Amino acid sequence: MTFKSLIIAAALAATPGLTFAMGCGPEHDASACVEGTVWDLAKQRCVNVSSS
Repeated sequence: MTFKSLIIAAALAATPGLTFAMGCGPEHDASACVEGTVWDLAKQRCVNVSSS
């Protein structure tokens, strides 16, 4: 394998890990919150909607 091929293979192997490290995923999606809750950006989780 050439050096260029090794670099490309390493980049492709690291891609899924980088995606999760960047915060992509269903746990960081407002649509994943159940009814009656909303995504709290500061807390990074779904919280109950307060009825003020």
